[in-house]
Amino acid sequence: MSNSLPSALFANIDRYAYAYARGKDAFADMFLDTFAYVQSANVTVSETIARDLYVATRTKAELIAVAADKPLKEQSDKSRNSQVSKLHNAYLLGELAREHNAAISDAMDAAARKTARGYTKLIKCATAVKSLFVNPVDPASVTLEEMIWAIDNALIEAPETAATAVRKQHAAWLKLVEGKGEEPSPFAGDFARLRAAYPADWMNSVAENLDAIARFFEAEDAEKEALAKAAKAAALAAEAAKKAK
Repeated sequence: MSNSLPSALFANIDRYAYAYARGKDAFADMFLDTFAYVQSANVTVSETIARDLYVATRTKAELIAVAADKPLKEQSDKSRNSQVSKLHNAYLLGELAREHNAAISDAMDAAARKTARGYTKLIKCATAVKSLFVNPVDPASVTLEEMIWAIDNALIEAPETAATAVRKQHAAWLKLVEGKGEEPSPFAGDFARLRAAYPADWMNSVAENLDAIARFFEAEDAEKEALAKAAKAAALAAEAAKKAK
């Protein structure tokens, strides 16, 4: 599949793959290089470029990892499609930059700097920029200032709530006891002995208690949010009434 890629990206597969196989974050480079290629291309770029590049890189990375006796974990279709979908944003933004709004290039440069090329945050920024171009917006009318504002807002991290923290613990406990997806828990045998020794099923009790605690905090958060929205609506109504006088 790699032979369908443009030579400018095909030449980088070894670099991406070696980083991928060693657990380093190669995705940010793949994303930014794909964006730059599409944005500057003077030929029609295939919509499958993200899938072609990702599959070629993953395939080479698997070979490198096996040769180093450190094989990568088997990847599910869901995981592969998720990674391709993220990388596809580079193609979409590149097309927008080439056809409608060159300022996107400056916005992505800013995103790369602000995120130190960290992939998760870079994808947040790319998604935020892309959201500004949803129809029926004229793509040429979106300013660089608006894109930078969207990037900065995407990078604001809300403080973790008690509900979120407990929900993470709940998920971690389930993974510890049951495993995740097709990957079993490395302690399955230990928990099986515990279940046999104590039929009351302590593992399930812990999971149910964590879930109940999380739901309590989530209900509190929902009530606070509803009150805040009601207060804001009341304030806006009061302001409108004041202007109408």
